Amino acid sequence: MWKSLRKTLRFQIGAIVSLILAILLMAFISMHMVSVKYDREVLADKQEKLGVITQGMSRGIAVFIGNGESPEAIRNYFENQAEGMVSTNPRIIVGLYLPKMGIHHFYGEMTRGSRIILFQKRPELREDDEFFNTKVSAIRASRNFIDDRRPGGPLLGRAEPVVVEGRLYGAVLTAEQVQPGLTIFRTVTRVVFFLVPLALIGGILSMAFLLARLKRGVRQITSGVAAMEKDASFRLIPPVSGELGEISLAINKMADVVEQKAILEEQLERSSHLASLGRLVAGVAHEIRNPLGIMKATVQVMQDEFAGQEQHQEYLMVLNEQIDRQNKIIRELLDYAKPVPPIFQTVNVNDIVKSLFGFSKSYFQQQQVEAHFEPADDLPPVSADVEKLKQAFLNLMFNAVEAMPQRGQLTVRTTSKDDSTVVEFIDNGRGIPEGDIARLFDPFFTTKNTGTGLGLAMVHSIIELHDGKIEVQSKPGEGSVFRIILPVEQGEA
Repeated sequence: MWKSLRKTLRFQIGAIVSLILAILLMAFISMHMVSVKYDREVLADKQEKLGVITQGMSRGIAVFIGNGESPEAIRNYFENQAEGMVSTNPRIIVGLYLPKMGIHHFYGEMTRGSRIILFQKRPELREDDEFFNTKVSAIRASRNFIDDRRPGGPLLGRAEPVVVEGRLYGAVLTAEQVQPGLTIFRTVTRVVFFLVPLALIGGILSMAFLLARLKRGVRQITSGVAAMEKDASFRLIPPVSGELGEISLAINKMADVVEQKAILEEQLERSSHLASLGRLVAGVAHEIRNPLGIMKATVQVMQDEFAGQEQHQEYLMVLNEQIDRQNKIIRELLDYAKPVPPIFQTVNVNDIVKSLFGFSKSYFQQQQVEAHFEPADDLPPVSADVEKLKQAFLNLMFNAVEAMPQRGQLTVRTTSKDDSTVVEFIDNGRGIPEGDIARLFDPFFTTKNTGTGLGLAMVHSIIELHDGKIEVQSKPGEGSVFRIILPVEQGEA
């Protein structure tokens, strides 16, 4: 089962897409790990440098206080140190909070938005000001701060207390906004982290959709092929566009070729069978016809000899009728076995049908049949033997009348379709059983109590002689339709 599954197209496509998604997922995890490590190391490095700077400034101020320097000297020292720091890194601000010495201000050119967050708009530090949500007056130990939720990028902070001989004088505060490079990297990383899961989900859903669509299309094709096995006329409807649609069209073309081949083989077999049968019939008919001629001559002589004997004349008359009947059957057999070569001419099928309706009117009335002719306008002419077509049409009309023992309706309709002229003979008679339709045109097959069964065989031969086709549709109890399709004359087509 596993081996057969591995050979399916669905499995192969699923395996390829799954491999791509797995590689994408591994790349996402690797990138996430690298990003987190890089982010952590960069921020830790900057935090460490910021701590060294803040701690150095705090110690320097503690030395000034321990030496008894004046507040003005301490303020100048602070400003010089802060200016040196800000000049090399304009993203840094430095604050000094020494409330007992009256020093409480900050230094730097960071955006006002940062100052609002850090020091609440006031130009000087006060004891109720907050540094990273921590009151300045409450800072008594070294602390690192980070605000990672700001739109402009992470903001790092460092608070270093100023302690002289164990006594807390205040604190030095520094803050640095991370450079745009890291901010952009973090933003891109977050976007990638957001898009990659979406891509994974979209890939999985797309794969499921494509596999379901492929499975549905393949199922339609397989069910269609199974239907073709039962009905050769069935054709696939392309399930989708693309490759599956092309496969469906290719299968339809192959089915057309196979069906046409089967029809040709059937026609060839039928022609071979009929040719052999024709030779046999011709030989038998000739062998029977000669004795019948002798018998007919003998009967005529006997009729002259027994002219005055009514009883003998009655017997001889019966013999003569039976001989004539057998001669008629032999003549039909010879006409079927050795047809007269056709004489083709350009004719309009409507004219042929009109002439048949003209001399068959009394017959239809006698049989109590309502006959209607529905001719098509501008019917293109065909190349045909008029007498043979009349023979075929008349045979179909008489067969239709015989199929309606009670009062019925016969409609003859002509139409033009593509490069063909179509003549339909429609009746509401008994209909034909489905099993008999395939044998209708076989010689000597008949469902009537009388007849030789050569009438429809002759019709089929005549239509084939004209490169035409004859189709039959019938349901028992509803009637029948005999449809003759004749090619339009080449010049007209």
